[in-house]
Amino acid sequence: ERIGDHAENIADLASERITKRLTFSPDAMNEIKGMFDYTISAVEMSIECFKSYNREKAAGIRGIEERIDSLEKELRASHIKRLNTGVCNAVVGTIFLDLISNLERIGDHSVNIAEIIYEN
Repeated sequence: ERIGDHAENIADLASERITKRLTFSPDAMNEIKGMFDYTISAVEMSIECFKSYNREKAAGIRGIEERIDSLEKELRASHIKRLNTGVCNAVVGTIFLDLISNLERIGDHSVNIAEIIYEN
């Protein structure tokens, strides 16, 4: 349910970006795509762990989530550089920051699912 809440937040952010005709810089788009890939991997892996009750996969998901956490920090720093150089503006920047925050939280919830399986 919580993952769904964050997915809904992401959809709302995408809708806002489209409605306001805002665009991310090419670098920001590449960063978002990379973080989406890791987050989707974490969710898929947690679903597989849940379906198969696979403790090995459950243990492996922690590394993916740690990478997602690192990516969020890296992307925040990159965003600040883009703001300071005028490549990005504050309005689209807020959407970018909210987006990566929601992706990071999805990664956290994916780990929580896997940890329940690993601990049982």
